[in-house]
Parts: sequence; structure tokens; C-alpha cells
Amino acid sequence: MKKQVFEQEKEQKIQLKYLYGYIRELHKTTLAVAKKRYKAMSPKEKQELVPLAEKWSREIGKWKEPKPKGRPTNEIPSGNKPYLVSLPMRDIAKLKERAEKRGEPVSVLIRAAVRQFLEAER
Repeated sequence: MKKQVFEQEKEQKIQLKYLYGYIRELHKTTLAVAKKRYKAMSPKEKQELVPLAEKWSREIGKWKEPKPKGRPTNEIPSGNKPYLVSLPMRDIAKLKERAEKRGEPVSVLIRAAVRQFLEAER
């Protein structure tokens, strides 16, 4: 029952998307103006608009979405991701000693060692 309701809601949203797109194309307006025009229509006008929008959507396929604003997405992900590493206790003790001598956290030494290893592989 819930799946059926979910599917109906999904179809309604898709239908509304095409209706708004049709109104946008027809009146050469923005999406916000198209939504306002649709909401201002009477139920009879909305029913008459559905077959026209369906026909339009079949002819045009899917209208072009505007490109998203902002920075383009990078192919190489940036940022940090926590990663759990199991180390022997004696190595941890040595890392802590060296970190204290250098005045840096242990995590900085681990990241530097990983970078050094990756660059040596090239």
C-alpha cells in the first residue's frame, strides 16, 4: 500500500515537473513564474493543460536543465576522510617520541609517511 502511494506521489511530481516546464517554454518565463501561473489556474484549466504538457514532453524529450552554479566538480575528491589504521604498540611509542621531538601530532607524521610512500611508487 505504501509503495503504491509512493509511486503515485512520484508520478505526480514528475507530471508537475513537465507541466512547469511546458509553462516555462510556452510563456518564456522562469520556473518560479511558471509555478505561480500553474497555481493560479482553475482545476479545469489544469486538467486541460495535462495532455498538452504530455504531448510537449514526448516531442521534446526532457528539456534542458540549467547548469548548476558554483565550482565545477573535481574528478579527484578533495578533503580528508578518516581511516582506521592498526599499528603495533612499539611503532606507536616510536611515533609518539618522534612527534614530541618535532612538536607535531602523530597524525601529521603518518600522513607524511603515506605521501612519501606514494611518491616513491611513481
